[in-house]
Amino acid sequence: MGTRFQSCSVALVLLLALSCPARALAHAGLDQRIVEITATMTAQPQDAALWLERSDLHRRHEHFKDALADLDHAAKLRPGWPMPALGRARIFQDDGRTADALVAVQTFLNAVTNHAEALTIRAQCLLKQRKVTGAIADFSSAISFAPSPSPDLFLERARAQAALGQIANAVKGLDEGMARLGAIPSLQLAAIEYERQQAGFDAALARVEKLTATFPVKEPWLVLRGEILAQAGRLTEAKETFQQTLAGIEGYPPARRELDMNQQLQTRARDGLARVETRLARKT
Repeated sequence: MGTRFQSCSVALVLLLALSCPARALAHAGLDQRIVEITATMTAQPQDAALWLERSDLHRRHEHFKDALADLDHAAKLRPGWPMPALGRARIFQDDGRTADALVAVQTFLNAVTNHAEALTIRAQCLLKQRKVTGAIADFSSAISFAPSPSPDLFLERARAQAALGQIANAVKGLDEGMARLGAIPSLQLAAIEYERQQAGFDAALARVEKLTATFPVKEPWLVLRGEILAQAGRLTEAKETFQQTLAGIEGYPPARRELDMNQQLQTRARDGLARVETRLARKT
């Protein structure tokens, strides 16, 4: 299992490292926007939409107490307006207050049905409460009503379906996502993983072939192909694929070959090749 997800872990580490400066810049931008909108509010103190906007800026800055205070003021300025309830749901969810988030988002949905973001929040809260069937239904509704659903919506629904053992439904839903959004690698990789769990090796390999044909750098997909072939017991083909992967990496320029992610890819291919050769030797 560790080998299967090693390359994903490398990508995640790199992403987190690169995101730290971006986060600092984002917070600086939030501070500036809060100053600007506060100045506008001084001239327009009765505009509830401005209080709502500043509340969301505070939320994104994780200043939840200030965010809630602004929402309370917006609600007083505009009684019966449902948007403060959605704002509270966002804040409570970010603050880990799942039960409170559920109450707030339900209040909003009572007034505004078929709202994709609110349905997503409710689905995520239901998952935390282990109400998986309800979460799946809400994810499906959110996908249906969102003009342009994010790939994460399809992934979250698939994970929930897989948790209930509904692997076929999970794969079907991921294919629905790709039909709607295009052949997004994260959706394709998730479908491959679920198919491998069900020994659907031919289907998984067909998906890998599509990924290999799509991207100019073939080795990450070739090593995945080798692992699936090995899992399927097609050892000779797996050996050839791991060898092809290693030959491709050897052809990289030295500086590129020394990158940590490519070093780990090389190790993954070497380890896969060694395992396959051991299994082949036992058969002779």
